[in-house]
Amino acid sequence: MQDVEITETLKNEIIETSMNVIKLAKKGINIPFYNIIEMKSILLEKNI
Repeated sequence: MQDVEITETLKNEIIETSMNVIKLAKKGINIPFYNIIEMKSILLEKNI
């Protein structure tokens, strides 16, 4: 796998959007794709 560089602005936008999706998942709102809580755990394990 090859690393990809992104701008700080895009990184912050991705983090903000991800946090909003996690909040919805914690409230029990169905997200029609991957298990968000599990994805969060994986990302935290990889120190992203």
